[in-house]
Amino acid sequence: MVQLDGSDHDWLEGRGPKMVLMGYIDDASSHFFGRFYDYEGVYPAMDSLERYIRRFGRPVSLYMDKHSTYKTTPQGSPLWMSCLRGRAQPLRWKEPARSLASK
Repeated sequence: MVQLDGSDHDWLEGRGPKMVLMGYIDDASSHFFGRFYDYEGVYPAMDSLERYIRRFGRPVSLYMDKHSTYKTTPQGSPLWMSCLRGRAQPLRWKEPARSLASK
């Protein structure tokens, strides 16, 4: 299992802009892979996942936290809540990951 998380921090200790480290850690080997981005969002997550897969291959499983980047949020709208039946719907990560792994 590989764990993915974004860490928003003043990585340059005031000598530059704040950045987000999109980090991947292999649970079995403790091997770490990371890349810096301007923000934590869908593009940085998918870009870093593509880079991870191209370098190390597709992981057997991928764990992501409950950050809104990785799920659909209803934004409190009654229409959204009725459509989603009160549950947040996960984004479809399997299809892009499969596509990246087959390249």
